[in-house]
Amino acid sequence: MDTLTCRPVSLAELADDVRCDRRFRAREGASGSECTYQVLVQILLATLAPGATAGALSAMTGLPSAAREGAS
Repeated sequence: MDTLTCRPVSLAELADDVRCDRRFRAREGASGSECTYQVLVQILLATLAPGATAGALSAMTGLPSAAREGAS
């Protein structure tokens, strides 16, 4: 969830942010704990395995879904 616009953010959008040198912080929705590095791993896996679904990547890595916070 983008905290500025209150809308969900996809891994593809975050990947575009990374490609454009924009920074973001990710927090796990339920607990609010920092998970930016885990989201970056998901972005890398999605880039390296483009046919894999987000659910499959999450299951492979055990990583939580993410939220974008204050993207700049």
